Amino acid sequence: MTSETYPVHRPAVVFRSIGRCLLAYILAFAAGWLVIALVGPRELDPRSDSFETLPFWESFEESLRTGLTMFLLIGVPTILIALLAGLAWRTTESGQFRAIMALAFLPPMWPLVGASTPLYLGVQTVVQVVFATVLMPVPLIQGAPPKMTENARDSLLPVFAVDDQLSVSARSSPISVARSGDAYPDMEVMQYARNRSPKVVARDSMRNEHALDSAPVKFDHWPLYTANIDRKWTDGRCTSGCGR
Repeated sequence: MTSETYPVHRPAVVFRSIGRCLLAYILAFAAGWLVIALVGPRELDPRSDSFETLPFWESFEESLRTGLTMFLLIGVPTILIALLAGLAWRTTESGQFRAIMALAFLPPMWPLVGASTPLYLGVQTVVQVVFATVLMPVPLIQGAPPKMTENARDSLLPVFAVDDQLSVSARSSPISVARSGDAYPDMEVMQYARNRSPKVVARDSMRNEHALDSAPVKFDHWPLYTANIDRKWTDGRCTSGCGR
């Protein structure tokens, strides 16, 4: 039995995913420039011919205004890179994608290379790297996960009847599989992802070693009884009902 499922990306889901990415970067950028405004060197007083600095709160406000300018020069290009890359590379492995983005977010910081203090460049670098490796939604567009539910029946004779309920909930990670009903026959669920090798996400090897491999009853005890099961797997590992 083979079933192909694809997530459906409705417009509301797409806009919500993009909004989540924008909000994550804006908050990270604001936090970084708030740190700069609080602990950075005070701005020089433009009204003075000497090297006098502004009072703390005036310097704080001036730093925030500088941050708004830097957001236009650094933040906007960074967000555009994140959105374009997220839309173009949907099948790239999460860790690899984040590493690529961490490098791609460094060039937009060129306006700070000649800054009067290295604090600006250092804090902004932390903001870019943290956003790429932690805060940025990966994958960017996260639609509702595809789900599959199948009822497998096979009956040659009543005693050999097989009645299984199989459900699969597939996200980028993890993939959950549940099986309930008769214990036979053997089962294997494979994931065929684009540009990746096939992966086993659930396997049930339940052959009767004594007789009639496909029979849903056990013959090694008396009286006969039906071997009903209720098992769950997560990314190929049995997590519930494994001992039955």
